[in-house]
This record gives sequence, C-alpha cells and structure tokens, in this order.
Amino acid sequence: MMRVVYGVMLTLAVVQLAGCGTQSSQKKRTIQVAEQSGLGQAKQLLQGYVGGNPVGSEAESYADIVSAVRDEDAAKADILEAGFKEIKADPPRAARKAKELLSRL
Repeated sequence: MMRVVYGVMLTLAVVQLAGCGTQSSQKKRTIQVAEQSGLGQAKQLLQGYVGGNPVGSEAESYADIVSAVRDEDAAKADILEAGFKEIKADPPRAARKAKELLSRL
C-alpha cells in the first residue's frame, strides 16, 4: 500500500517538474490588417473562381461588394453587378465569367 502512495506522489512531483508551469512559451505578436477596398474584395473573389473555387454562400454578399465598388467607381460597379448576376445564375461557368470580369475591371 505504501508503494502505491509513494508511486502516486512521485508521479505528481514529476508532472509538476515536467513543465506544467504558468509561464507561456508563446510570444505576443501584433498583426496589422489592412482594410481592403471594394474593388480589391471583388478581384480577390473573382480570382478565387478563376482558380477553381466553387460559388458558395459568398454569393449572398455580391450586393454588398457591388455597393462598396459603387462608392469607388460607378462604371466598374455596373460591370461587376451584371457579371455577378450571371455567375449567380450559372455557377458552373463561374471561372470563365470571372476571368472575363477581371479583364474588364
């Protein structure tokens, strides 16, 4: 019985000494994130489609992206709005349409 008690105590002592301290080995880092323009968001999304990403739930944010682009350039927003409408209507052809849109933006 005493061997079991000593064994448990020894195990607990080893666990404490093995590095279960309170100090973290992680160093704090600051990561700066630059806000992306509406046109930048649109181009990144379209580049993803060109790269083979499928059309997903992000299609629900097309109107928000177009609105952000409209604040920057109304003509490009009109082009983008029409293109997003075509992509949403025919998702399997998103890559081809996205490539076309990127060349026009």
